[in-house]
Amino acid sequence: MPQKIDIKIENFYKKNDLYTKYASIKIGSRGYVPLFPAINPRRVHYNTLKSLTQPIPIENYIEIPIEKLREMDSDQEKQRAFITEKLDNISGSTTLFITKLLVKNHKIEDKDVDYLVDLLNFPSNDIMVTPLVYHYATTTPSEHFPKGKNVPTKGISFDSYLPFVKTFLEKAEKRHIGSFSLTLPNNLSHTDLEKLLTAYKDYDTKIAVIDAKGSKITQLAPQISKLISSDEKLYTLPQKNKENFVLYSFDCIPYTAHLREVAPAENIVQYWSGFSWFGPRHTIFGGGGSKVIPPPRLYGSDRYGYVKHDSKEYANEKKEFDEWFEKTYNGVNSKNKLEYYKKDYEIKALAASVDDFYKNIEDEKFWDNVIKKPHITDVIKRIQNMNKNDLKV
Repeated sequence: MPQKIDIKIENFYKKNDLYTKYASIKIGSRGYVPLFPAINPRRVHYNTLKSLTQPIPIENYIEIPIEKLREMDSDQEKQRAFITEKLDNISGSTTLFITKLLVKNHKIEDKDVDYLVDLLNFPSNDIMVTPLVYHYATTTPSEHFPKGKNVPTKGISFDSYLPFVKTFLEKAEKRHIGSFSLTLPNNLSHTDLEKLLTAYKDYDTKIAVIDAKGSKITQLAPQISKLISSDEKLYTLPQKNKENFVLYSFDCIPYTAHLREVAPAENIVQYWSGFSWFGPRHTIFGGGGSKVIPPPRLYGSDRYGYVKHDSKEYANEKKEFDEWFEKTYNGVNSKNKLEYYKKDYEIKALAASVDDFYKNIEDEKFWDNVIKKPHITDVIKRIQNMNKNDLKV
């Protein structure tokens, strides 16, 4: 059940136009827990979860068409099935439910918001994240989706979203929820952000969930700059919390440079521009027609990049993957192991990278080596420019 949230910045690195915050979170009466990349537990095998040495947060991503929300409100069996499938038996060091309410031409009614608040006020949910609201389309029926699949397309207009946010916050506060996550939609303009911040001004908001919509989070740099500014006229995160807040990157693309031998990890480099947290990608862009799916890349924890299967560096990453698999899944049938366990290995490797940031946050030599990594020099420059020119860190 969502409770009061406290954030503590344990340490930070703020040199060479890079900015890394070592943040811990406290939920209710629990102790402080350091933040690591969040995972979707439905995509991870049990042995992997058991083997992780870091406290791993859970991101429970939920899509709810408004028609289904209304059906559940009037049908106990459908509500029970939804809770069993989407909400129950999910817990981590910290668990947050991130929801997309899906609409077509529907008007969101007061009773819809009321019911949604009570669904998300669930025992295993630690953080009340204001839902996103997206338009959606339904795909052509197929073998795997006989009724078609609901696909979010774009966020509703801000003029429609703002009243929803205000109503959601008002109703959630009446449930005695102490803290909220401010949610920044992907289609929010720089101008409208001020109105959104005003809507949250009387609420405790130490976390901002920023919707990347399957792309780079840097595409929202102007909005993020305003969100973390010290402008006294705005109700920004620093104005309300000083340094004790965190940015969460939702639905960010892992990498984009598909032709490069080592594609820079867009998810992990966010830690160098003030982000302290991110979750898995959900939005996959692509056209129609049949495609040849390339062999999976492997994330290299000391490269901060995804290594291509036919590159000269791949053999080293594959060796590390094989050693990890043998240690974690000894005796398990290894056929197609890379296909089925790549995501598990990636979670372990991403957590290792963040662990290195935290352990070496005051080590100048460590950060000098980070800057000199050959495969990410252009990304380092982009992050440095964004930090200096947009985020003003």
